[in-house]
Order: sequence, then C-alpha cells, then structure tokens
Amino acid sequence: MEEQPSLISSKLFLKNRQVEVALSRAVLTWKEIKESKNRIPLIPQADLSHAVPVSEIVAVHKPEDEDQPQMRRTQKKNKESSQFVPYAFTVSYVRRMKQHQWQCSDVTFLCDSRGLCEQWIQVTNEQLSLLTNRPKSLLVYINPCGGKQRGKRIYEQKVAPVFRQAGIFTDVIVTERANHARDHLRTEANLDKYDGVVCVGGDGMFSEILHGLVIRTQRDHDVDQNRPDAELVSCLSRIGIIPAGSTDCICFATVGTNDPVTSALHIIVGDNQPMDVCSVHHKDSFLRYSVSLLGYGFYGDLLADSEKKRWLGPARYDLSDSNKGWNVVRGEFISVNSACMSCSCPRCPKGLSPSAHLADGTTDLILIKKCSRMNFFRHLFRHTNKQDQFDHSFVEVHRVKKFHFQPKVDSPEDQSYHPERTACGPKFSNPKISNYSTAVSSWTCDGEILHHAAIQVSVQHQLIRLFARGIEEQQ
Repeated sequence: MEEQPSLISSKLFLKNRQVEVALSRAVLTWKEIKESKNRIPLIPQADLSHAVPVSEIVAVHKPEDEDQPQMRRTQKKNKESSQFVPYAFTVSYVRRMKQHQWQCSDVTFLCDSRGLCEQWIQVTNEQLSLLTNRPKSLLVYINPCGGKQRGKRIYEQKVAPVFRQAGIFTDVIVTERANHARDHLRTEANLDKYDGVVCVGGDGMFSEILHGLVIRTQRDHDVDQNRPDAELVSCLSRIGIIPAGSTDCICFATVGTNDPVTSALHIIVGDNQPMDVCSVHHKDSFLRYSVSLLGYGFYGDLLADSEKKRWLGPARYDLSDSNKGWNVVRGEFISVNSACMSCSCPRCPKGLSPSAHLADGTTDLILIKKCSRMNFFRHLFRHTNKQDQFDHSFVEVHRVKKFHFQPKVDSPEDQSYHPERTACGPKFSNPKISNYSTAVSSWTCDGEILHHAAIQVSVQHQLIRLFARGIEEQQ
C-alpha cells in the first residue's frame, strides 16, 4: 500500500523521550528519535514506536488539570536538554488486549508552543469529523433487573465516561417493566434524533430492542408482518449492546467478549455489522423474531424449567440447499434447533453451531435424533471443548433459508403448550398411538417460550445492523 502524505508532522516529547509524530488521513504514528552515540550499548534499547488508525482514535483533547503535575515532572526531567514544554495534548485510542477485549488508552504529547499544540488538536479533530459512520447521539435503554442487577452501575461507571470522552450525546431511559423498551420504540421514540439505539442488559433486553425497531420499521412501510412470505424492510438504526446479562450470547458471538468497555468502544468507532433475523409464524400469525437460538425439545423444555429459577442467575444454565425445493425429514428427535449465529458464550466458547454466519441469509438447522442419554450427553459435552459436536451418527445439520415444523398433532388448531418435564426431549401424551393428541414440548425463541409448536421460520437477510464487526482474528 502506498504511504499517505502527512497532514502534520512534528518533533514532540513523550514522557522523557523525544519522538517524531505524524498524522495522515489514515494513521497516527509516533517513533522515538534516537541520538547518535559512538558506543554500542551492551543491552539493546527497544524502539518506542506505535501506529494507531485514525478510525480507532476515540478523542483528542488537552490534559485535565490532574495531569498537569505529571507534565511538570516531565519538564523537570528535560531541563538537561534545555527543553521547555508547557503545552500538551492527549490522544485517546483503542488498544487491543487479550481475548478480543479492547480498552481506551491515552498517550500525552508535549509541545514547545501553544500554537503547535492547538494545531495538532485542530487537525486531528478535523480528521475525526470526517468519519461519518460514527454516532453523535444515542438512545440508551438500561434494564436494571437483568443478570445480577448490575446494568445501571455498569453503564454509569464504565460506559458513560467513555461516551462523554468521545463527545457522544445520550438520552438514557431506565426501563420500569417488561417490554418497556419495545413499546417505547414502537410508538414514542423519535428515531430521527439518534444515530443508533443502545441496550444495556442481556439477550432478553436486546430482543426487546430488536422487536421494537423491526416492528416500527415494518409499520412505517406498511408491511404486513403476519404474512410468512412478506419481504421485510431493513432497519436503518444500528443497535449497540452493552452486556449486563446472564450469558450475553449475542454480544459474545458478534464481538468476541462480553466486556462492557469493549462494546462501548465498538459503538464509538462506528462499527457496522449486518445481521440476519428469523421471523417465526404460526399459520398466518406472526409470533416472534429470533437472532440466536430457536430450539424445540431439550432446549425449550430446559428453558421453561429454568424460568422458575431465574433468581439463581447464570448458574441456572448448569448442509442442504434450499434453492432446490423443500426437503422433508420425519422422525423422533430429542432436539430441533435453529441457529442464525454461532451462539457462543463463555460457557460454550465455540457455540451451538460454530460455522453459522451472521449475515448470509441462512440458518443452521440442527436435528438431534433419538439416542441414548449417554450419547446425548456426549454431544452436549462437546459444546464445552474443541471436539466436533456434529460428529455423531444421530446428528444432522442442514443450512436452510426456511423451514416448517409440525409435531404429531391431529387437532385442527394448534393449542398452547405447557410441557411436562422429561430428562431429555419431547414427550407426547400417548406414545402408543399413531395420531398424538397433544404435544407437550416447547419452542424457545431467544430465551422466550413460544406458545405454539407448529411453526414456520424464514430467514430475513441482513434485517438489522449492530455496532460490531464480528470476531476479529487474534494477532
């Protein structure tokens, strides 16, 4: 790549070292200026050099008052070289840490004149202003009850200061009831005022934001969501997720970590990750949208039981081508799962479906046929290690755009389902007859129980966008 010309370049001081600092349209660099010496040091000195993409600069500003003593100490160290540097500016930027975490780091440069200092601040801010993908105002919803009830504290202590540093205006709403955020987005929120919507909470809170935005968008464009074949309109507002829930599966699968500061920095730099959404219907009635796990049998029944134990927090969770037409699979299954993303989380690092793509217009349909409890346990255990959880004769995986599921029910109307708990898998009222009168297993849709078992699922290609970039390769 051809090196871009510098917009500004100067010899400045960083701590007690003189450095050459240069800013181009793409990158800020600084490197130590070594003094020529006649002798070769016995211990080689490491170069002080660094490069930061302009797109990952959070802000540039004059140091706060508490930084001035450090500046004076630096001046004292530089008296030997007759340098007087009373002016300084600080660059805050993204620094990558281990396990996909980001942190906001600061570097303070010392200048020998006020004019040079202000010139650096002006030129750098001009380049930041050209980054039009960055949000300037955000609508923030905080769930005070999610996870371990840490949402408000996490936002105020870890996220709000970084937003203020980046110059982002925020309107904050602390939700007071279930579906408060969804209803506000559907009816009251003036979305034209904001560059994005941020949810502080877990996967349930994200689901509220998702439903509010998607339903609002379809209503504004006169789209009938009850039609299973309706082509939905993509949402313009990006969604940011500040994780503060039990598992934070969606954040973990789209950023690589459930660290709140990392998520805040992805929002600040204006990341843009399109994402598929599954629409779920029962006959000609819309039920819900799903972005992670849609599960029937084991996972649905497990979730229905776990809802009674929410006070325990996280501890309660202890390929075919559709274009060729419809394929039909019949049989007895312990579990039927649909995953639009990997569904990775700290407890399941590779996820339910490791190769599932966030935005390719398909979902991975995973069928677990009837098998022994020991074999099913082996399948589940492989989700926690690096072994292939699909490498079993009783597991099928199909990459599809749509699917229909029909349990063995002879009633003309699919009734509400209240599952009887079993060790694993669906249980029917009378297994000795061919026409089953009542199915008692449940579907879970992103953590919520569906009240119908017969469903139709369609993947809506890139229906929403997140302030994320997918999981980066570790350097």
